[in-house]
Amino acid sequence: MDAQSWERFYKVCTGLDVAIGFIDASYFGLPGSYPHKIYLHHDVVAKGVKNHQLEPAHFTVLEDTLLRGAILTDPRRPKHLNLYHYNQEPFRYWFMLAIKQCRITSAVYVTTFFRMRQKDVLRRIKKAKILRTHIETGA
Repeated sequence: MDAQSWERFYKVCTGLDVAIGFIDASYFGLPGSYPHKIYLHHDVVAKGVKNHQLEPAHFTVLEDTLLRGAILTDPRRPKHLNLYHYNQEPFRYWFMLAIKQCRITSAVYVTTFFRMRQKDVLRRIKKAKILRTHIETGA
């Protein structure tokens, strides 16, 4: 979605989910390698804007974060996967996306999304298990 679509989602779509991409089931320790759709609930967007000083336009980097971000497990949150991605254009920030699989429905949901400083990313990487390294683009 583009910046205008995220703005509209933030302002109008209270209580709704939007699919933002897919992640391989094997990252959750499940057999096989079929993709799981990832959903983002409106409340997570509202929390990002209110608590993490994000603008709706920042949510345009979610797709790149899913496709190219490093995937790590965090010992403090064992049922979550954390994805870290540095966005050079247009924001020049590190972003962290946390996702969790629902045990009952096996759907995957975003639990939080926010900006980070590089030193905080490096601190978290030291304590985490890396499942996929950051994928660089040729741009």
